[in-house]
Amino acid sequence: MAEDNTHKQFIPPGIPKNPIVNPVIPKSIGPYKIESLLDKGGMSILYLATHPNTKEPTTIKVLSERFLDYPEAVQRFLNEAEIIAMTDHPNIVKLYGHGEWTGGLYIAMEFIQGISLRQAILQSPISLKRALEIIIDIGYALCHMHTHGVIHRDLKPENVLINETGQVKVIDFGIAQLLTE
Repeated sequence: MAEDNTHKQFIPPGIPKNPIVNPVIPKSIGPYKIESLLDKGGMSILYLATHPNTKEPTTIKVLSERFLDYPEAVQRFLNEAEIIAMTDHPNIVKLYGHGEWTGGLYIAMEFIQGISLRQAILQSPISLKRALEIIIDIGYALCHMHTHGVIHRDLKPENVLINETGQVKVIDFGIAQLLTE
């Protein structure tokens, strides 16, 4: 399979393409208490946090500081939150909120305890029945998105999570777009 270069085009000129090596873990972001670092990528950092009201685990996605001075990157990040908010569905990650904090912008989302479809495929063979169930759940999510005018644009096994109960969730709306008339 060819390398996916989709995300590379969105890193503004003059910005190093390497992710942040060791981000400082804040104590809180907005009203969310940060527990640990989950992942870091080219444009964002993911933290595990505690929801202030429900005390449930929450994923906080933060736009890397190096992108805050680039309007295109900021707008894409804000669009991601708006798009997730529009697509409330059992097979799509849920949005809890978004906003600004002293370190920039954040999106608070449902924490999904599980593995990516890519990891599931690599771990062990998936039965035909289970593969069809996963495909149907992804199809339900896509149908719901398309009904609301949203095109994901980055659907791949890494952006499909399967939680501990087997529920399928589509994630990462970073380059999703709204269809306009």
